[in-house]
Amino acid sequence: MIRINEPKCDFCGTCVAACPEDTIELSERKIAITDGCTSCGRCVWVCPLEVFTYVRPDGREVVWGEPAPAAPVPFVGGARL
Repeated sequence: MIRINEPKCDFCGTCVAACPEDTIELSERKIAITDGCTSCGRCVWVCPLEVFTYVRPDGREVVWGEPAPAAPVPFVGGARL
């Protein structure tokens, strides 16, 4: 889930341009994430003012610069991909 800290936003539109799902709306000094957001986190990483925060399913916020949790490495035919 992505959380917005709207008072920090200067409405520059960087997040809108980065969103692959086109789910961020800026209008009349308001910012919102609409249905369809996949929580990919691109808005979190491109926002120069750190307006967005990624919240993990367990409720913990991801701290800026914190390494992502390791994902399992897939194996195909005994070889790592």
